[in-house]
Amino acid sequence: MAANPAAIPSSQHHSGLPRQLSSITDLSAEQQTMCDDIIKLVAQAGRTGEVPSAESRAGFWALVFADGWNTNSTNRHPGEIPDRRAVHSRIHIGTWDVDLPVPMTPSKKRKNAAPTIEAPPRNPKAARRAGAPAYLKPNLNWSRYGLTFIVCDENGSAASDQFLRLADGLTIAQAHSDVIKHFDKHESRRVTEYNNELGACWGRSRLLTHVRTYGFANNQGGLEVSQGGRRPTMNAGEIPIIPGQLVKLETCYGRIQNLIMLVHDSAAIATVSRGVRYADHREK
Repeated sequence: MAANPAAIPSSQHHSGLPRQLSSITDLSAEQQTMCDDIIKLVAQAGRTGEVPSAESRAGFWALVFADGWNTNSTNRHPGEIPDRRAVHSRIHIGTWDVDLPVPMTPSKKRKNAAPTIEAPPRNPKAARRAGAPAYLKPNLNWSRYGLTFIVCDENGSAASDQFLRLADGLTIAQAHSDVIKHFDKHESRRVTEYNNELGACWGRSRLLTHVRTYGFANNQGGLEVSQGGRRPTMNAGEIPIIPGQLVKLETCYGRIQNLIMLVHDSAAIATVSRGVRYADHREK
């Protein structure tokens, strides 16, 4: 989750200036680079590898001026990232063969571990009855290299896969592949949209600060460039740039790539170590 922005003003006052800037064409070529650091921060959080360029700047300023925003409009902080929706985190893979045991509470089991086998309750909840839909969801909360999968009921409570009847024609390998693609698609969209909104908010704040500080002296319709490359001092009540509020994108595919690299590097080190030990043995 993003850092709590409660201490950040929820909006920014109107500039109060008679003239307004409403598109990238209103900025001078040099002023179009004034938010290159924000572009880098958003790219790092989203793991896109994007760098400041004419194309990325055009995309950034399009977000800043989206929905008709201009320098006489209110700048609002987007708050925290929206919660992940269950429908975007799991896929339907089959049904339950039998009524499921009551899921164990976190105090009785390690978080996300499969429940032990117990006698099913006499009146199980609808989501845990035989024939109810079963779902598969990924779990990325293990380690930076870890990716596990949880079979769960409609309410998200875990269950053992021994009670699972896969849908006709579906294999567990295919189910894993499908849920990875499903999760990554929606998680990438959720995180990217939020980070873009936050980056645009920072860009608007910086633009408003610059306008208030330097005005519209540029005859080409753009803003004056600050002398010596200095940034204008932020006015009280404006929205500060806090990189920790950006959400780092974590995907199943990224975890798999991390694991592959770890295994490869570990195997290479082990091979070298075995070679050294073998050479030492022969010398003896």
